[in-house]
Amino acid sequence: MADLEGIMTTNPDALRHYLEDNIIALFASPAMAQYYQLIRAAPVDDDTPVLTKLIIAWLAFLCGDNAGLSALARHIHTHELTNPHEQSFYYALLTLSDMEVDPEERRRFAALSVEVLPVGDTSLFMANAKLTYAQVSAGFEQYRTAAGLFADAYRLFYNMDMLFPSAVALANELINRYRIGQLMEVMDKCECALAMSSSFHGDTQEYWNILHLPLGMCHFELNKAGLAVRNLRLAQKAITKMGLLHMHGLIEYYLFKAYYVLNEQSKMAELVDSTEQKLGVMQGSATEILVSILRVLSADALERSVRQADVERLEVAYLRQKQHANQMLMEALAYLKVKGMSDAVGTDDLADYLHKLRYTGYIPLMPLFLLFLGEINYLENRRNDAVSCIKEATAISKEYGITVHLHTYPLSCLSLLADIDAALYTSVVAKGLIHGSLRASAEPRASLLSPKEKEILALMAMGKNNSDISKALYISVGTVKWHINHIFAKLEVRNRVEAVSKGRVLGEIS
Repeated sequence: MADLEGIMTTNPDALRHYLEDNIIALFASPAMAQYYQLIRAAPVDDDTPVLTKLIIAWLAFLCGDNAGLSALARHIHTHELTNPHEQSFYYALLTLSDMEVDPEERRRFAALSVEVLPVGDTSLFMANAKLTYAQVSAGFEQYRTAAGLFADAYRLFYNMDMLFPSAVALANELINRYRIGQLMEVMDKCECALAMSSSFHGDTQEYWNILHLPLGMCHFELNKAGLAVRNLRLAQKAITKMGLLHMHGLIEYYLFKAYYVLNEQSKMAELVDSTEQKLGVMQGSATEILVSILRVLSADALERSVRQADVERLEVAYLRQKQHANQMLMEALAYLKVKGMSDAVGTDDLADYLHKLRYTGYIPLMPLFLLFLGEINYLENRRNDAVSCIKEATAISKEYGITVHLHTYPLSCLSLLADIDAALYTSVVAKGLIHGSLRASAEPRASLLSPKEKEILALMAMGKNNSDISKALYISVGTVKWHINHIFAKLEVRNRVEAVSKGRVLGEIS
């Protein structure tokens, strides 16, 4: 960096030679932001060599300087691209920056960034192109393709001794392998790479600590929450130190859920607060949505009511995103649905989302959303559909070892496990995860509801509206409403879904 400072102050014309001669060192270091702060003041115009402009533009993009990137983009013209390396660098930049907004065009440019290079090219430009194409493929939920491209990028970077980008590429490869259910392979690769990195020192060893993210994610799915927390905290420290913004959100989400499983309430509260403070200035509305998701998921465990503003923020985000809603948003809204706090997503929405998960092969999420769908079917008295969901969820859990979702949220439908998998049912009962009840009391409990209220609650469980109940019991609609208000008050619930759920748990209805 001292050499660069000297060039910038004494001989600005030498900047081009410095950048081209040191391109690997510039992109191999997590300190590139410091390099860019020195370079950004250099004068750039149409006469500046195109590779120099592309290098500075890439540094601007990687350092989050969108204004600087836009200014540079005006001086980059396609007719200047005279060789495959310059073309690849330009197409990859178009793919990832805001210079091109159409998703399909981005995918086309990502493919071009690889295709314009000679077969067998092992340069930085091919490694960057593979990394770019992998990121786009992951964005299009082509996880298997993305994992292969990230693996190619990792090998190329590593062979050039570019240890920082090679660690980033490997971490992203393993996150995508996690998504397709290859948990054992992910853990083996993480542990081998981390063992190898123990021979490094200082910042070089720190690069590899980001591998604790996919390792922690796998431990979480295997219901090893203590191990998950240990690894995720190591990853969080490394990710924050190296400024890997794209990994924020994911790390906080999994760390929060591991605390949730462990019932570490104070840690959950601290994480919500620190996420809001640390990430708020970085990601704006995306951070607001993440914080709202964490608050919603922690509402019961922290014994506080869900903030209405958080619920509404998530509902608006879903209205805007719909088919492109991410897993965190869908999980929070599904949870609100089964709790009777939001109707933004319904049975059809969750069924569609499950279809998407099956199509893309996102294995770890499937048991979770099958349980949510099973809960809604159970609460709405579609027992056979609920049983089908629970059976599929347990089958996936057994095949891949993904058991955490059966031990996370308290759900009424988990009572169906008794006839599906007795051993699993016993472990769920032992943890008190059948909604609203730990273990049955040895002494009989007096009924909360009157015989008439039980009749009305039973009809509500069958999906009957007030008019249907009025006709069935030969009472007025006004009387039905009066009884329902008393039912809500006695059960301490706010709506029909909660009333039916709690009524079943308490034995007021079968």
